[in-house]
Amino acid sequence: MSQTPLISLVRVSKKFGSGQEALSEISAEFHEGTVTYVTGHSGAGKTTLLRLIFGADKASRGKVLAAGRDIGKLTIAELPWYRRNVGVVFQNPNLISRRSIFENVALPLLIDGEKLSQVEKRVRGALSRVHLAGRENLFPYQLSIGEQQRVGLARSIVRRPIILIADEPTGNLDPELSRTIFGLLSEYSATGAAVIVASHDINLVRAYKGREFSLNQGRVITNDE
Repeated sequence: MSQTPLISLVRVSKKFGSGQEALSEISAEFHEGTVTYVTGHSGAGKTTLLRLIFGADKASRGKVLAAGRDIGKLTIAELPWYRRNVGVVFQNPNLISRRSIFENVALPLLIDGEKLSQVEKRVRGALSRVHLAGRENLFPYQLSIGEQQRVGLARSIVRRPIILIADEPTGNLDPELSRTIFGLLSEYSATGAAVIVASHDINLVRAYKGREFSLNQGRVITNDE
């Protein structure tokens, strides 16, 4: 691809305090409007890679660049701004049980101090995108596990992030629901976002159009540019 990548990893390594090297000499590019599936068995380094992209961890060596800027060198004041442009979908949506679906999805916008008129517009738009329009007044316990995961996805995209990362988002779902989530993640890439999905389910990954980036013990074994 010729366009400038949204995220670049340049010979990135990550070693933890125990001396264990979770990632070793990783180089990769993630472009707008694309879906990249990061695959590998448990312990391969998938979650560590996503944490580096989100800015939750810093590389021990190498650089993680966002639009050419080194994430590892962002100041404490700059890091929240960067993270507002990165949506994160977890295996467990971690919804607030005493809050309505609307309130759960609205939370990131309220933290940002967004105007209430914009909050309502964006929340309804995000719920519509994950096919939950009209469910905003319900509570998490009134939804199925698949619907709860879709609420988590709506919350992650309500800021309209240009980077969306998902860490084993279908780990608790059956095959049919897993396909639904993968389909929605793929659809979001059409907004121009770079979507990065960590999954150990090779069969599911290969059922959807996208690039496969495979890790084994912290090293790249497949990189379908």
